[in-house]
Amino acid sequence: MTRVLILFFAFLTLGTCSLFGQLMIFPQKIYPVEKKPLLEAPSLKSEASWTSKFFDFGYVPVGASQTFRFQFKNTGGEPLRITGSSSNCSCMTVVEPSNAILPDKTGTVEINLKPSSTGTMKCYVTLVTNTSEIIETLSVSAIAY
Repeated sequence: MTRVLILFFAFLTLGTCSLFGQLMIFPQKIYPVEKKPLLEAPSLKSEASWTSKFFDFGYVPVGASQTFRFQFKNTGGEPLRITGSSSNCSCMTVVEPSNAILPDKTGTVEINLKPSSTGTMKCYVTLVTNTSEIIETLSVSAIAY
């Protein structure tokens, strides 16, 4: 009887207590808790949401000037600034907004195309902005005749 009691207490001790505070014979599954902030801070970066980043002028006579305005909306939390622009085609000029575009307001970038020779044209405008993208690229195409 004493042996049975000793074995019973030994089993009870090993089965429910931890060995050096870390091992358990009958462990329970423990899942890590993912830490998340209680409140997410809104993005303070400016973001440009473009209506379209491509425009096709179609057929354009050589020497004739054509204009298109790309529209965008500042969907970010701070004013959007276009600080520079460049084009890969000498027959195209870019008119960028001179003032910053406030959050939830719209702005335009005007493209003037005046082809000097005949043929198919594919031109790109690169804008330097304070958005997370930093560089925004717009493209236009035309067939000059």
